[in-house]
Amino acid sequence: MKKFIQVPVEIQNDVIDGKLIGNDLLIYNYLVIKAGHGKPIYYSNEKIGEDLGGMSYGKISASLNRLMKAKHIKRRKTCNKTETQLRTVIRDSNNILIRGQKKWKQLYVLVVN
Repeated sequence: MKKFIQVPVEIQNDVIDGKLIGNDLLIYNYLVIKAGHGKPIYYSNEKIGEDLGGMSYGKISASLNRLMKAKHIKRRKTCNKTETQLRTVIRDSNNILIRGQKKWKQLYVLVVN
């Protein structure tokens, strides 16, 4: 099954600026598919690696840390699992969160006479 995912410009800019790398974008897209609804998910690095076709624990851990440092996700340890929640996500055209802050989409209209 194919899915269309909207990636916020802020994520793309962080990749261009070198704050994030390609693997981080892959992990981010995976998290959007699993946690784009807004509620936290409780997936281990091993589970994410299995779902992504065998990506190593170290690569996943490093990517999650970079995404946390850039404030695009929030993670915290619970009793025996780690809670992961998106802080940068496009839920719909009127509901956009960037680093945990709600942003409004600006539309520019060009009127030609």
